[in-house]
This record gives sequence, C-alpha cells and structure tokens, in this order.
Amino acid sequence: MNTEENDLDLYELLGVNYNSTKEEIDKAYRRKAIKFHPDKNRDNVEAATKFFHQISAAYKTLTDPQKKLEYDKIHKAKIESKKRFEKLDAKRKALKEGNWICYIMLIVIYLVTYINLLLKNLKKERKP
Repeated sequence: MNTEENDLDLYELLGVNYNSTKEEIDKAYRRKAIKFHPDKNRDNVEAATKFFHQISAAYKTLTDPQKKLEYDKIHKAKIESKKRFEKLDAKRKALKEGNWICYIMLIVIYLVTYINLLLKNLKKERKP
C-alpha cells in the first residue's frame, strides 16, 4: 500500500462505523461496489477502477477478523496522534498570538496530565 492508501479511513470509505456488524459491512460494500463498478462508470473508468479497488481492499480488511483487529489498532493510534497534534497546534497558536496566560495554562494542564500518568504507572508497579 502506498501512503495515500494508508491515509484512507476504511470505515468512512465504505460508509460504516467502527461498531458495524459483518452484515452491515457486507451490505455497504455491495451498495458501493454496484455504484462504483468500472462497467457502470464508462465515462470515468480509471477513477471508478481505482475507487473500486479501494473499497474492495477495505472490504477484505474489515471482514477478516485478524486484519480488522490490526487495522483498528493502527487506526486508533492515528486518531490519537491527530488529537495530540491538534492540542499542540492550539498551544502553538496561543504562543504565536502572545497569549501567555493561555500558554501557561496549557503547560499546567500538560504537567498535571503527565503527573497523573506517572502516578498511575507507580501504582501498577506496586501491585503484586
């Protein structure tokens, strides 16, 4: 897979959510496959073929329990990473705008969160 394909959200591609059942995924795939099959889109065969291959790959991944588990793990990490980046971006904006009070508050929040994580880890280590 290339980087463009790695950035695709397979759930969004098929129009289902994280908790969808196999039957819901099957139904969504069939709907999209019929709509975007290259034979049905003769005016833009290349784009239809590309999209058809993407939804087929998404279907194969989301219907295979092992592949779905691996994808979900990576997908969740990407979402968390995006959230962290958005928080950092807010910090950068506050600093750039010269809003020092907001920036200091963000640092305090970060430190409190970090201390809480450290305390949780210490508690885990102490448990037999």
